[in-house]
Amino acid sequence: MSSTEAEERWLPLLEGADNSGVEDAERDRYVYHIAIGYREVTVAESAVEGPWKELVEWVKNASSSQRGEDSGQESGQAPG
Repeated sequence: MSSTEAEERWLPLLEGADNSGVEDAERDRYVYHIAIGYREVTVAESAVEGPWKELVEWVKNASSSQRGEDSGQESGQAPG
């Protein structure tokens, strides 16, 4: 997915977000700082559901794929 496609898909999610609930983030294990284009938002792990969960999972999968490519491996294949 190109950066333009990502912005078109995910930017509306960030534009509709506020940082409410971030105060409770100290109780969460993780806090996600999400930046797309000119917009940034912080989301507590407990609030990662619905489209937020889809976005976080998409980024994790893309990151895993990129790491495999960087090491000369194809995604999902064991080394050797």
